[in-house]
Amino acid sequence: MVVLVVALFVDDEPDFFDDFVVVDECDALPVVPAPARGGSRAGPVRAAAGRVACRRRRTEGDDTMDEALRERREAVVREHFASESAQEFDRTLATFNGHPHYEIMATGQVFDGADEVMGYYRTTRTAFPDQRHDDVRLHFADDAVIAEFDLLGTNLGEFYGRPPTGQAFRVPISAVFFFEADEIVNERIYFDSASLLRQIGHGDLLAS
Repeated sequence: MVVLVVALFVDDEPDFFDDFVVVDECDALPVVPAPARGGSRAGPVRAAAGRVACRRRRTEGDDTMDEALRERREAVVREHFASESAQEFDRTLATFNGHPHYEIMATGQVFDGADEVMGYYRTTRTAFPDQRHDDVRLHFADDAVIAEFDLLGTNLGEFYGRPPTGQAFRVPISAVFFFEADEIVNERIYFDSASLLRQIGHGDLLAS
């Protein structure tokens, strides 16, 4: 059973988490002390439904990610981005665990293994030779690193059999890098493919 910590969100003090009560369920409504205005303590109040925050309590021996592992994973993801931008794709493949795997959720495409992933790199960089990332923000979970960034590029080469339009795009991306230890096992990408197609002048593909 997961032990959770419940704290009362109090008006004007939404970040008040000083008084924690350990409970077993999120929907439990314990009595907790609430701060009164002016810094003094009011009497106990009962947390109302919809005003309860639950947090998993970390205990000694918990298997959550330690700081050293987090730093190694961050370095791997940053190397992944840097090598992609430099189009040094052997370096990019080396950030995986020996079996690269990509999932493009907007199109349903899956690229499995080094040959397929390298083919994906070459196809996209033929179409967008200046493809790059901007404003990369990283978030960490126990088994993954989530990256938010803008993807930019210009359609200067053949795009899935179509001639280049010379038009540029910028789309927000969310990429989930799944890890085993400090190696990537899967990259799952979410983005608005319709926006990209319209920006590069291939919006007619949406009707096909």
